[in-house]
Amino acid sequence: ADILASDACNASMMGSGIGISGENVSFQMRGRRPGECVYSVHMPTFAACRIIGSNSARVMKKQCLRDLE
Repeated sequence: ADILASDACNASMMGSGIGISGENVSFQMRGRRPGECVYSVHMPTFAACRIIGSNSARVMKKQCLRDLE
């Protein structure tokens, strides 16, 4: 998931990417090294997935990130 998030981030005009692989979800921002994700969660809950997606948008709006529960 880390590599997918890094690839998505590099392909994104906004500079953030989310990678999902099996039971793992990762959130990456441009400027960070591959494998150095903002979030990398194993078996996230539905609520955690929503927060990760929301945080991706919050980065673009320059707002504080919400904590995972």
